[in-house]
Amino acid sequence: MSKKYTAFNFFLFFLLSTSPLRSDVIARLIKVEGKVFFKRLGMETFSEKAKPGAAIVNGDQIKIGDEGYAAVIYIDDRSIIKIKANTKFSFMDSPNTRTIDLVHGTLLNKINKDKRTKSFRIQTPVSVASVKGTEFAAIVSEKGIEQFVCKEGSFEVLNMISGQTVNVGPGEKAFSNATGDLVQAVASPKDYPQDPEFEENIESELEEILDSQELDAKQKNAPPELEPDIELKEKPDVENETQSGEEIPDNMNQEEVLENNENLESEIPSSGPTPKPFSLALELDLLL
Repeated sequence: MSKKYTAFNFFLFFLLSTSPLRSDVIARLIKVEGKVFFKRLGMETFSEKAKPGAAIVNGDQIKIGDEGYAAVIYIDDRSIIKIKANTKFSFMDSPNTRTIDLVHGTLLNKINKDKRTKSFRIQTPVSVASVKGTEFAAIVSEKGIEQFVCKEGSFEVLNMISGQTVNVGPGEKAFSNATGDLVQAVASPKDYPQDPEFEENIESELEEILDSQELDAKQKNAPPELEPDIELKEKPDVENETQSGEEIPDNMNQEEVLENNENLESEIPSSGPTPKPFSLALELDLLL
């Protein structure tokens, strides 16, 4: 590897460790199948199990196990990275450059031109593929053979050992290795790895995740709901009322209350004449 790019990698790692960009979410993990793990900046191993919707920040590394699969979408320009089995790479963003550092495995990349403000590139152990807006595959085998296959658009491949460069267009591919060889050739349809997912599904799932997170944030920040006021009916104050229903003044004592009630009873008119005693009625009948 050239001294130029080795020094650049050390500088980029230092920049990621100290830059405020480190905490910014740059992408989301949308699809997860099989064994997929994160190694966050500061971790020693791939110990965090990846889940759909997981946030990705600068310096994060991801590893896909046997028969695994994952898909990542960048939030700003909606570029999509599809990750096939037995792949390991890291995310590195600087203010002007977006880099995927591919150690080994297979990546299917759809890099959008719209809304993109950074140059995009995929760096492998011996090569760098610089992209403007393109759909292509990057493959690094366990034997160290690197292959880049273009489906749409174009990109440039640099071999960092020899310094050679080639432009790769639609229907073309480039081979690069650790001895400095860089060869351009015609690609067959079989050279492009099988695509397991449609981009439309990935983009719609990102929108659902972002909408769900926005709704959760609003619910957390919303004021608590107030309980409805229950009007309690006031019970009549029996002790402070007379038999007539009139309210008793506060300065009236209990004896005055009783006397007042007796006076009221005496004032109630009778419903008829007072009945005569039975003996008196009998005497009157005998006299008559």
